[in-house]
Amino acid sequence: GRSYGWYTLAVYGGMSLGPAAGGWVAHWWGYKPVFLASGAWILLVCLAVYVLLPESLHLRPAGYQKKPIAELARNLGRNLPLIACWLVTLGGCLGLGMFVTFVPVYAHEQGIGAGQIGLIFGAQALFNALSRIPFGRLSDSVGQRSHLAVIGLIGLAVSIAGFGVSTNITRFIAFAVLMGISMGLAFTTVGAL
Repeated sequence: GRSYGWYTLAVYGGMSLGPAAGGWVAHWWGYKPVFLASGAWILLVCLAVYVLLPESLHLRPAGYQKKPIAELARNLGRNLPLIACWLVTLGGCLGLGMFVTFVPVYAHEQGIGAGQIGLIFGAQALFNALSRIPFGRLSDSVGQRSHLAVIGLIGLAVSIAGFGVSTNITRFIAFAVLMGISMGLAFTTVGAL
């Protein structure tokens, strides 16, 4: 749980901080610099990956035999914990996709500017990232991790529905905080399963 929490901190932090930073840049300098800065950032990341990523070894264990796809599919279909993890991931990513796609549009309709929309994304990112480490520890210490995943998904559902009734920045940020905490709980727990 803890290790997965640290790993996914980067995944979801990046997916959420990108829109937050983009909203801030768009507010002060317009949309063109958002794309230019994003491209430059990705190039810097490429350089870091090239320098830091170790060489991989593609060795197969002795006696390895490739199995037919049909057999692999049958085995996967019987793996109920894996199917449950896939379903949590599907539901959670659906919620994240809704957030990233529609919250900026709807918030703008409510009179919220690009800079404040960036704050909404920043709140979600901050609480999503910071909750992953303690929730990773928590998932390592409980017997029934599925309860934590379900609680996280319920919180995510409430937060997504809450955006639909939000009419001011305070509500948007409150539901963004709930979403971040809920995703931190659900995804870190699933990663530990």
